[in-house]
Amino acid sequence: IFSDNYMTLLMALIDTDKNTISFYNAGHPPLLVFSPQNRQIEIYDEKGDIPIGWIEDYSYQQVNEISIPFEK
Repeated sequence: IFSDNYMTLLMALIDTDKNTISFYNAGHPPLLVFSPQNRQIEIYDEKGDIPIGWIEDYSYQQVNEISIPFEK
């Protein structure tokens, strides 16, 4: 990354044994989850962190990870 650039990241781990999605957001737009059962969209934006490259040697913390359940 150049010194005047940055990038966003939304990284997710889907655990099919526990039926959970754990994700971490570094400056990316919020995660949207669509439920086909009730045709609703949920927005997950209560946690997150700064984009990658904004602060040199920044330490991202696991406390900003979000975990949500899902149905098969």
